[in-house]
Amino acid sequence: ADSDYNAVTRAEYLMTQICAQDFSEGMKQSVLSVTGALKDGLRAQLAAHMDKMLDELFCIKSLQDQGKVEKPW
Repeated sequence: ADSDYNAVTRAEYLMTQICAQDFSEGMKQSVLSVTGALKDGLRAQLAAHMDKMLDELFCIKSLQDQGKVEKPW
């Protein structure tokens, strides 16, 4: 078999496919991790903003405000 720069052997092709599959799976896990972190961050921001709005709206201390009941978030 003559070796041509443009020719890809079966072994090279298979190794490329394996590496691409591993890379794709790694990227998917990274994207899921980043998305989860963004969701948690947004949830925390919304909760803080909602607490502030409720504190301004109601002039009483709820059980959650007093620390007697755990907040659901």
